Amino acid sequence: MAAHYLESLIEQLDSNEVSVFVDSCAETGNQFRETQISPNKNLTQFDEETMKIQLSDLNTLAHWYQEHKIIATPGLIEEAEQYQQILQIHQKKFQNKHAYKRRFNKFPPGYERIEFELLELFRDIVFEQKKAIGKMAINHKQNQYLYGTVEYQEIYCKVLEIGRKPGIKQNKYGPVNHKNKTDEELVATALYQSMIKEKSSHIFSEDTDIKRILDTAQQYYKQCKPIFLHSVKHKGVTSIQRISYFLRKRVS
Repeated sequence: MAAHYLESLIEQLDSNEVSVFVDSCAETGNQFRETQISPNKNLTQFDEETMKIQLSDLNTLAHWYQEHKIIATPGLIEEAEQYQQILQIHQKKFQNKHAYKRRFNKFPPGYERIEFELLELFRDIVFEQKKAIGKMAINHKQNQYLYGTVEYQEIYCKVLEIGRKPGIKQNKYGPVNHKNKTDEELVATALYQSMIKEKSSHIFSEDTDIKRILDTAQQYYKQCKPIFLHSVKHKGVTSIQRISYFLRKRVS
């Protein structure tokens, strides 16, 4: 479904002066991580259809970055690389377990082929994730100049100040990690695009920290092009499919 909408998405973005950002928590990798990846997970516990959707959506995400239709910030690249390392650790574990069971004939009847096919799917996912990161890095090179501008630095410092205010950044699992500036960087980049480049911006995220930072920043920066924060939760489709559908229908 995501690939089906890609052409329409690109046409929409070509005809509109907009900037689009996809937060890490809105990527399908996050959905895959939450529902599939855990330390004690066995390969045969994976859902094959979910893995195929993940593979397709990662391919779509890489295309978006390649076409420069969404913007990769340094923090988003770093988070994608961290996730890639997690995937590679699991891939090695699954490969070793599969080799061990083959060597000592530990497979129930018919399960060796099933597990092999799932292992191949997982390898493909790791490869697509790596490819997407490469596209993100190339994408960032086109926009990295803005991070050295005086205008961006002024906006970024203000957004950092907002992020340090009590209650803006929250963590229900423990203390807030103020060392992670990915959210502030993303909001500051969107503000730069809206104020300096005079492009309306669309951020796709489920991160409530981003919402609080953005809402507070927009009270301070009133004279700028609109910045829209979109939810990607939608029953029956993945985040990437939701973003494709929304942009095809609504970007203006």
